[in-house]
Amino acid sequence: MVKWAGGLIVFYGAAHTLGGLAAEGAARHAGTWFGGEMWGEELANMSPAMSAYWLTVNSFGPPLILIGLTVLWLNRRGITPPQFLAWSMAAWVLVGTVIAGPGVGQDVILLAACGLLLAAHRRAKHTDPLAPEDAPTVAENAQRLACVKPAPTAGDSLGSCPGIAPARSGPHPPRERSRRAGWDPSGRS
Repeated sequence: MVKWAGGLIVFYGAAHTLGGLAAEGAARHAGTWFGGEMWGEELANMSPAMSAYWLTVNSFGPPLILIGLTVLWLNRRGITPPQFLAWSMAAWVLVGTVIAGPGVGQDVILLAACGLLLAAHRRAKHTDPLAPEDAPTVAENAQRLACVKPAPTAGDSLGSCPGIAPARSGPHPPRERSRRAGWDPSGRS
């Protein structure tokens, strides 16, 4: 789902940008863009070159490509993208629809991507192996952190904080420090 959502977002951003450059002929204004002729130009008196610039290079297309690529990058690492991406894009589509009316297909593409991201987030929330149902609550973790003991000396045990169950090691127990290449954690190398 996330892969499809990221692909749709990249597709829409690239289609808008490249479509404006090729199909709308905005690329013919590149000489004006890079020649510095638009510097100081007022938006109220928008020239065709400035209009083409806002339609392509400075449009929402390039940022959407970056958002889509970030979603794909997160997916390749097994990370579910945050919900705010989907909700922000959905709000953006809604505002655009209210202002300019429904789009021919662009709104459907982005809303489909939003739906896929939200569904993936919901699925991940229910199947996250790192968040078991019996995981300690925030309050339990705070209580455990508040019970700080001094470092043990030889022969001492840490004991336990009263009323707090010992922390579970889980699937990923804490890593121990190593003395690689002469590294000494006490600073006495």
